Amino acid sequence: YHVILKVDEKEKTSLKSVKSKIRETLTQQKLLNDPELRYNALIGMREEAGVKWQDKELKKAYDDFMKRLIKSAKSNTQQSQ
Repeated sequence: YHVILKVDEKEKTSLKSVKSKIRETLTQQKLLNDPELRYNALIGMREEAGVKWQDKELKKAYDDFMKRLIKSAKSNTQQSQ
């Protein structure tokens, strides 16, 4: 048998108090690793919300804009590596 005597205990912060900081840090890391994520998330949120485009020209302009944003995010990541 081993007997262990505990002489001191440091106060630990609760998960509740640091949860938002952890979430923010992990979000920033994920966005740095996948810069397209924010744009793909926007596209996904619009699809989930059921956004329908009535104007074909507006839909084309939106699709082109999102493609440019994603392409720009990819090229910025490749340049920084």
